[in-house]
Amino acid sequence: MKPSQRFERLEAQLAQLIEGSFARLFASRLHPHELAARLARALEENIYRGADGSLTAPDQFAVRLNAEDCAALLAERPDLPNMLALGVVDVANRAALRLSHTPQVSLIPEPSLAPYAVQVQAAHSDEEGLSTNIFAPGDLTPPPIDVRNPQLLYNGQSLPLRRPVINIGRRQDNHIAIDSPYISRHHAQLRLRFGRYVLYDLNSRGGTFVNAHRITECILKPGDVIGLSQVLLVYMEDEPSAPHSVHDTQLRSPLAPAAPPPETE
Repeated sequence: MKPSQRFERLEAQLAQLIEGSFARLFASRLHPHELAARLARALEENIYRGADGSLTAPDQFAVRLNAEDCAALLAERPDLPNMLALGVVDVANRAALRLSHTPQVSLIPEPSLAPYAVQVQAAHSDEEGLSTNIFAPGDLTPPPIDVRNPQLLYNGQSLPLRRPVINIGRRQDNHIAIDSPYISRHHAQLRLRFGRYVLYDLNSRGGTFVNAHRITECILKPGDVIGLSQVLLVYMEDEPSAPHSVHDTQLRSPLAPAAPPPETE
């Protein structure tokens, strides 16, 4: 099986695990997909290829959370680090990755992080025994972009997504240019990673939101409402799995409490 086939659903598997096991636990603290994206990225960016071609996943994960979020999560589920470690094992097995040791996940309170924010670092416990040939994500060939016909809905128009990297902003040099004073010149970016589009905020003034949660990066699901400051877009695919309709989402999803002042430059 090709590496691209093994890793195509890595992030989706992690998200499914986290949502299935901890949806209620995470609902009021941080978005499950945000944690899944961070774990998946840390895992995939720290894979080593051995001389025999085998791939070894990292087994040490440091998950930094907002201090209050971390305390609340551990108070309700003290076994959460172990459960997340089991999730890493499950995903590694599905992706045909080796694990040198049982994964260890540490939840670390970080006072400087905002609520809902999460940072993940990964490492190998036996660095000396590993090849220095790091398996780079760029070695993987992404699946065809138009498998599910991904698109953005904006102002009644469908904007098909046909590139692995798509820049969104007010300036005309973006792939998707939106003429609104509330949107930054270069506001956000979509990046195709293992068959899923991930949305990144580009340090915009008004912020980037997914289903009313401000994000720095987020794996997109069909039906997700993207807020670029006060401008709404909806991410869709041919086989949407969102439990609510696009019409309901557009009407009911709140954005930031107050609109930032428009950019005038």
